Amino acid sequence: MPKDVAAQRGLGLEIESIDDQGHLFFIEVKGISEGADPVTLTINEVNTGRNSPHRFSLSLVSVEGDCATPPIYVGGIDWGPPVFGDTQITNSLQQLLAAGRAPH
Repeated sequence: MPKDVAAQRGLGLEIESIDDQGHLFFIEVKGISEGADPVTLTINEVNTGRNSPHRFSLSLVSVEGDCATPPIYVGGIDWGPPVFGDTQITNSLQQLLAAGRAPH
């Protein structure tokens, strides 16, 4: 049961989803332009992943014109320790895609 929470600023995610067993998951969606690299996440997005690593997924969607590919989900990311003053984190798109999997 997905719920769009993108309009709520500062959450660090776009979708909250509850599975069949009542477990809550957090999904950050990143639309990536064809050929783009790297991927940048805000510190709020990264902190959501740090605080709930087993419930947070990054959904990568390649967008070209009006067409989008099916999402690739990346979860269980070790974002490393927080660094004072960070406002964003940049990752390689190719490394994230290599660690991802199709929708499940």
